[in-house]
Amino acid sequence: MIEGKQNKSNKDLGKLKDDELKDNILDINRKQLSKIGKMAYCYFISTSVNLNQLFKYKNLGSSEEKELIKTIYQHSIDIFKKNSHGVRKS
Repeated sequence: MIEGKQNKSNKDLGKLKDDELKDNILDINRKQLSKIGKMAYCYFISTSVNLNQLFKYKNLGSSEEKELIKTIYQHSIDIFKKNSHGVRKS
């Protein structure tokens, strides 16, 4: 299967039909969006952990503020999960 993809990618771009070229571009775009989404999710998790440790070890914020932030982060994580399933169509 990998050989088929390599042969397809080695095909002269000038010989591709419009639909083939469009499909190739959309496939590459989909893969890029998936990678960007994963990177954003990892960055978000890393920042969340740092903020959580800041609250935990520096005793910053009231318990109400901490609960609000926790709720917002959980909601954001749910959105990332939902959106990441929508992007993966490859």
